Parts: sequence; C-alpha cells; structure tokens
Amino acid sequence: MSYKEQAIAKINEEHMKARLTSKGQEVAGCVIAQLEHFCEQEEEFAQAVVWSTKTVQECIESTVKGVGNAISDLEVYARAAQFYFPGSKVRYILTLDLIGDAAAPDITVAEGGKDEEPKKKSLEFSFDALFGGGGDD
Repeated sequence: MSYKEQAIAKINEEHMKARLTSKGQEVAGCVIAQLEHFCEQEEEFAQAVVWSTKTVQECIESTVKGVGNAISDLEVYARAAQFYFPGSKVRYILTLDLIGDAAAPDITVAEGGKDEEPKKKSLEFSFDALFGGGGDD
C-alpha cells in the first residue's frame, strides 16, 4: 500500500473517532477533504501524515485555535498542512471563467476573413499576489 493510500486511510479512520469542538466540527469536512487532496498531490506529505504521532483531531482543532468568529478556508488549509509538515506553504490559484467553458481548449476567432491568435477564455490569479503573500518568501 502506498503512502498516499495509508495516509488517506489513517485520516478517515481518525476522523471517525474524533471528538471535536463546535468550531472543529464546522471545518472538519473541508479539512479532511483538503488533507486527502494534499496526500494525493504530494507523496512526501502523505508520508509525513503516516509517520506522524499527531492525530486528525489535533490537526482540526489546531486549525481553529485562537480563531474568533471567522477564518478563511485558505487559512484553515494552510494551518492543516503546516500541522503535519511544518514550514510548508500552500499556494492558491484562482481561475475566473468568463464564459463557463475554460476547461475547453482556447478558440481561434476569425474576423474579416483573417485568422487571429487564440483568445484566452479565462484569467488566472495567484492568491499570494492578490492578498499580500508577495510571492516566494
């Protein structure tokens, strides 16, 4: 069994046993889904989860520790990643799909009988650039 499979199994097993505060319960589903995604995306992260003696309950509770009435999903995910892999950074890409079909290949628009360069159908933004992450720290 790969580290990815082991980590996801561990996360789900521990989640079933977790006794969470009300704040922890609010973010638990999203945190679990994102931890699974991180494990699928990065084998080294999955290995850290497998080898860790820390629990998913501790992870979830650490994501909401010291939080008042609100916290962004993005901050919760960054805290969850750092819980298992201190020093890790989570980067976000936001895609604006102006016509609802950004996954399709770019199209070529012909105007006045001459071919033009393909037109982009989406805009991509880095959360780091938009919200003050400032690039590579």
